[in-house]
Amino acid sequence: MPAVRHVGAAFYVADWHPAAPDPGDGLEGEPAWPERAGRGLATLHAESRPLVEGYGRPSADDGGLAAGHGDWHAAAVASLRERRATLEAHGCADADAAVVTRVADLLADRPDAFEGAGPPVCCHGWWSPEHVAVREGGVACVVDLEHALLAPAEWDYWRAALPTFLAGEEAGLAAFREGYESVRPLPAGVDDRAPWFRLLCGTYFMESLYVQDEHGPAATRERAAALRERLSDRLEQR
Repeated sequence: MPAVRHVGAAFYVADWHPAAPDPGDGLEGEPAWPERAGRGLATLHAESRPLVEGYGRPSADDGGLAAGHGDWHAAAVASLRERRATLEAHGCADADAAVVTRVADLLADRPDAFEGAGPPVCCHGWWSPEHVAVREGGVACVVDLEHALLAPAEWDYWRAALPTFLAGEEAGLAAFREGYESVRPLPAGVDDRAPWFRLLCGTYFMESLYVQDEHGPAATRERAAALRERLSDRLEQR
């Protein structure tokens, strides 16, 4: 564990880890990444479970982690409301904020959407090759923990799987899941709840598009339109 140099109200600064992931590696640079990363994510969830109470943004509480919501449905709806406010603060198009509101309203009317998803664990929030380095034997280093959330393990599983294993990466997704379930099983019904987690992830991607601001205005509008269309299609299927 690198030495921690400074701790602030909502951040910390640590020494750089020599095994930190190389953004250029991706899945091609580390073909064993899916299985090893799956095991690593499951280990994080298994070991953090006894320390976690509640759902939402974590805060330290007598040696454990606590959050302000007693159930995941309430935390998910609240996060969507907050996401719209964040989008508006970053000058997103009205249509982009509106589709996030549609997701929030639909989910609010479906209190059973996440039934059976299981108890909260510490979720990394962006478990991808850019943030998780693997070496022989397993995970070597994890960075960018600012997306951490206390949530059902399925949130982290889909947040990792959706952006990492695109169309044509079925084998990678299968290896990731196999690695995960070699440590701890995903709850029964995980695939039935997947459409709801996909909706949540889609709104997260929309927020990241504006907050990270990595593209020019025209490219941002184009990407936002594609995300909006995808979210709208998924909403129609609900």
